[in-house]
Amino acid sequence: MKLAQEISQKFCKERTYLQVENRYKTILRRKKCAIDNNSQSGSSRQNVPFEEELHKIASTDDSIQPEVVRTAKGVKRLKNSERVSVKINSSTQETKKKAVSITEKLEELHEKIEKARKKRHQDKMALIRELWHYIYIYIYIYIADIIYPLFDSGLDYTGRNLLTYIVICKN
Repeated sequence: MKLAQEISQKFCKERTYLQVENRYKTILRRKKCAIDNNSQSGSSRQNVPFEEELHKIASTDDSIQPEVVRTAKGVKRLKNSERVSVKINSSTQETKKKAVSITEKLEELHEKIEKARKKRHQDKMALIRELWHYIYIYIYIYIADIIYPLFDSGLDYTGRNLLTYIVICKN
C-alpha cells in the first residue's frame, strides 16, 4: 500500500494497490518468459526490461518470499530469516479415524441409496399390480356384458358356439 501511495505522490497519478501489484506480476512474468526464451538454442536474445531495478528490489525487499507457508506436515513461518515450524495437532490416529468415518459415511450413503431404490421398485410394482387389477376388472365386465345375455336368452351356448356368438355380437 505504501508503494501505491508513493507512486501517487511522486508522479501525481492515482494508482491502487491492486494495480501496482498486478503490474509487478506482469513485469515478473515477462522477465520469466524472456529468460526461458534466452535459455533455448536458436532463439534470438530478448532483453529483460527493468532487469537492474528488479535485481535491486529482490536484494533489498525480503517480502517476495511468503511469511507463512502451509505444507502437509504443518505450517512454516519465516521470521527474521529464521524458519519456525509449527505442527498442526493431527496424529495418525485422527487421520485413521477420519478415513474410517469417511468410509462409514460412504457406506451409509450407499445403504440410503439402496433403500430408496428398493422403495421406488416396490412403489412401481404396486402401481403395476393396481393397473393389472383394473385391467382384469375391465375385461371381466366386458366379457360379462357378452355372456350374461346368452344365459338370459335360454339358448344352449357351449364351447365353439359360444365363441362364435361372442364374435358375431361384437361385430
